[in-house]
Amino acid sequence: MKNKEKKVKTYHLPQQKGQLSDYWVAICDGNVEGAETEQEAIKKILNKRKDLH
Repeated sequence: MKNKEKKVKTYHLPQQKGQLSDYWVAICDGNVEGAETEQEAIKKILNKRKDLH
């Protein structure tokens, strides 16, 4: 599991707020997920990866 997590890149984009008080994007193997916190974005993308396999 650790190896997969290292492939996740996160970016902090506070200028992209919209409805959120903060904005993080996680990118992994071509998948992109946005969330209010870095951990939430990572969690979303890891869940999405599980769904694909």
